[in-house]
Amino acid sequence: MTSIEILPFGQSDRAHVAELVDAHAEVVVPGLVLPGGGATHVARQRGRATAAARVVRDGAGAGRIGWFLVWPDERSWPDASAAGDALLAALAAALERAGAAEVRADGAPPGLVVAGLPDQWPHVSAAYERAGFVHAGGIELLYAADVRTFPRLRRPPVRDLRARRDAGPEAVTITASLDGAVVGRLEAALLDRSRGAPAGGRWAEVRRLEVAEPHRRRRIATWLAGRACDWLAAAGAGRLLAYAGPGQEGCAAFYAVSPGFVELTRARRGWVRGPLTAPPA
Repeated sequence: MTSIEILPFGQSDRAHVAELVDAHAEVVVPGLVLPGGGATHVARQRGRATAAARVVRDGAGAGRIGWFLVWPDERSWPDASAAGDALLAALAAALERAGAAEVRADGAPPGLVVAGLPDQWPHVSAAYERAGFVHAGGIELLYAADVRTFPRLRRPPVRDLRARRDAGPEAVTITASLDGAVVGRLEAALLDRSRGAPAGGRWAEVRRLEVAEPHRRRRIATWLAGRACDWLAAAGAGRLLAYAGPGQEGCAAFYAVSPGFVELTRARRGWVRGPLTAPPA
């Protein structure tokens, strides 16, 4: 087996890590380009960084693995997984020595617009599992819609339903009201390209979507999404991202059946190695 070096991230690794991060981002969200990834350690084989990770330290001196990526084994590089295994083992051991009772890990670099390990990275999940990590968190679903072709309702789906657009500190809110009472709300915001928004036109995301229980299944969510797309189209956005995590089963059900949204991925959040024996109090 080729020798593997576990090293702090260096300037000579920048191009290799950028290639690693961008290839993984592209398979989840088309056109996504991330701003560097922020690696702190790499595993180097034959002069190439084939695995990279970021360790995030906490105030007590321990920390967690903020993200980890490795190339899948392939014909031109059949032992990349060995580099990933060596890097994870080294980082987990260092965190344990620093006092971590259990080693926690996240999945994706900042800017990927979804947390956790996407389904499209089975080789990364396998590396975590070989290192003794288990998935201990929830599952986040990511959807996307074309702002220009999203189906708009010609008229409100409920008689006397009214819409209002309000400004917020981070998002625009589209509110649906009936007889003076708020029955639905959608918050949408444009993504900042400098923070890793996908290339190829402006992107936006749904920050919040809710419809009061007595008024669900009346197409109010579809109407709100259409009104939001009108505003986003005027702002030059071409794609709209939406999320559904634990406790958001209603949103997941809406996105799953909406003719305007398609599922991009399911990401498993919260990975834990251990628990180890905790030190005495």
